Amino acid sequence: MKIEFKNAPPEVKAAAEAFDTDKSGTLDESEVLVAQAVAAEALADKANAFATEGGKALKSLLAASRSEKAEEAIEKLTQDVPALSMLEIRMGPKVGKGKGKADQIAADRERLTTGQRRVLEVSQSKAEPLAETARPLLLERFTRLGFTEAQMKRTLKYLRDEAPVTITFAPDKQTPGGGTLAQAMTKGGAYFSTWESGITGSHSVQPGGQRQVWEGKVYQDIFQNENLGDQARPKYTALNGTRSPNSGTNGSFGKCYFIARNGVKNRATIIPDDIPFVGPEKLGTFDHLEHVLMGIGQDTYLQNLVKASEDPTVELPSGANRWQEVHIFGPLDLAKDCATLVIHNSYAGTTHEADLRSLAERHGLDVRWTDGNKTWTDGEAAP
Repeated sequence: MKIEFKNAPPEVKAAAEAFDTDKSGTLDESEVLVAQAVAAEALADKANAFATEGGKALKSLLAASRSEKAEEAIEKLTQDVPALSMLEIRMGPKVGKGKGKADQIAADRERLTTGQRRVLEVSQSKAEPLAETARPLLLERFTRLGFTEAQMKRTLKYLRDEAPVTITFAPDKQTPGGGTLAQAMTKGGAYFSTWESGITGSHSVQPGGQRQVWEGKVYQDIFQNENLGDQARPKYTALNGTRSPNSGTNGSFGKCYFIARNGVKNRATIIPDDIPFVGPEKLGTFDHLEHVLMGIGQDTYLQNLVKASEDPTVELPSGANRWQEVHIFGPLDLAKDCATLVIHNSYAGTTHEADLRSLAERHGLDVRWTDGNKTWTDGEAAP
């Protein structure tokens, strides 16, 4: 369903842009109340009438969208509620046609092992009440920083639906089988965890090593207690919430990176910092993020997240950024799960550039470049 504003003042349209109401058949709870939010933000003198009537009407519309009589219901609603005359309401695919969010999540999780699904189910069940408890505290923090509740909701939605997840790597790293990591990924077509590949620069990634201890703490020993095995463990990636040109990890794990497709968030958990410094009370999912954001100590970073959520062109420099660790469960297929390969310009003109271009071409990835401070499209001159 798509709800658009027509013949409305510019401030109403601007407020409406804070909401994504393009759904396949249903609206979620926050979007059902879009009329109330727009009224409060942009129609102060008419807020009471519009919020009351518009909110009730859109709640009815939610139920109507699940029936065969939706078109008729919409027509009646727009006649009965004058405030809705500024809305243009068009039906998208009916429920059951196409893939809604629930279908996409189910399809993503079909790619997981039973053990990985178990970890995500447990993580989700624990994250939900933690996020609920943190929500008023997060709103208090956003308010103290001068932001509105609508901006907080928009930021959470941006992190869930738009903010890039990046997978950083060193293309010239040597693999146990010979050749470089870029060459191995070109051939294998996937990104593997250190448990799967045996490629690591850390002594923590070994049986009985610190990585198992850290994961045991955050996931409360589910891998050990339920005998899930190391192959069930996640792949470590990052949420680049401010779209930093250096992938959001300050080059800590390599200068090149993939930008993943948003669907990987359906089978991921997230924590506010590196895993050694985080406990189970900060483990979240992309549907339950409030306590994760509360775990970020820097107000400046939260302010930058709001900027990024409101301006899709923002690329904050590395000095202004930090990252949240994202743990993706299941396969990371380059063609299926990644959209873009970002190459650091220090590899320009080397054999590694040729390898990276072969990787991108073989797996259908767009190519961008970075110097750590800015990114640019392949073929453009460096800024």
